[in-house]
Amino acid sequence: MFLSKFEHPIDSKGRVSLPGAFRAALGGEEHVFCWMSFDGPFLEGGGARFLEKLSASIEGFDLYDDARIAFAQAIFGAARQLSLDSTGRLGLPKDFSDHAAIDKTALFVGLGDRFQVWAPDAYAQREREARAFAAANKNKLQVAGAKP
Repeated sequence: MFLSKFEHPIDSKGRVSLPGAFRAALGGEEHVFCWMSFDGPFLEGGGARFLEKLSASIEGFDLYDDARIAFAQAIFGAARQLSLDSTGRLGLPKDFSDHAAIDKTALFVGLGDRFQVWAPDAYAQREREARAFAAANKNKLQVAGAKP
């Protein structure tokens, strides 16, 4: 699972270390898949298992459904496989960094089955919004096996 938050510097060649805990969550995979989020100024990513889950979800739409095509274009058409070097670094493509306004530091945020990459200052506001939303909607969170 991708858990917690980790801030890492970006070197002069545009490389950043994938957090060690995230590398462990990949289960030995030597690359991650990333794309520019269509939901805000950040990147989304995960391993092959998450991409397979996304694919299965998208394939649930009819073949020529506009939503299927839009999701496939926005995710798979924009995704890139980023290889990890021997020290666990990956290169952030310039258009990805530009989209997320990531300059000197990248903030990796675990979401369980996937992760996001943010500019640290931008994420601070998003985190406040997410916590407020979670507090206001906590009754919607159901834990499997819990009794009502």
